[in-house]
Amino acid sequence: MPVWTMLTSANYQKRFDEYFAQKMRPARVTVAETGAGARYTGIWQTIEAAFHASHRMTIADFDAEWHAKRKAGWLHTDLYIYRDGGKLLASSTWVKKKFDDYATYYGMSADEYVQRREDFGKKGLAVTSFCAYLDGGKWRYCAIWEKVPGSWPHWFNMSAADYQQKYNEHAGKGYRLHQIQAYGTRFSAIWTKP
Repeated sequence: MPVWTMLTSANYQKRFDEYFAQKMRPARVTVAETGAGARYTGIWQTIEAAFHASHRMTIADFDAEWHAKRKAGWLHTDLYIYRDGGKLLASSTWVKKKFDDYATYYGMSADEYVQRREDFGKKGLAVTSFCAYLDGGKWRYCAIWEKVPGSWPHWFNMSAADYQQKYNEHAGKGYRLHQIQAYGTRFSAIWTKP
């Protein structure tokens, strides 16, 4: 799976076009907020079905697109919210394939996220994508929950030492790291095991 880091928006689009021609799509996109503007990191995977991916979406555009895609039967697979030039933007990917169920929320406080994780967990949904971002000087969280097989533990608000401890613990039990994010001085990580 190809990975490119710290790309400008134009360079990210260039890589997107290049890999699309090779029948690949973004699997995971993260964005670093720098003094020189947003910098994109993308991981690409083989296209398994029709997909739609956008970056630099306003939150209103993302919200409208999410509702339209959900209604049309698209699975939401990736979401990353970030700031660029003072604007809150989103990078998101949907895939046209069957799903049992999923949910997406953004703008959550830590307590709201924990409550939703608990509620969705009782319905058999696991966190498959998570992002922390600053909005109005406060940390907010977005996540995608999906009905997927296996075990999907997620930990957030970890110190570097906490993350290393969890990494060692999960690796020792046969889990693989699915997603990691460093935000401020904290870390979030999702592991998975079939």
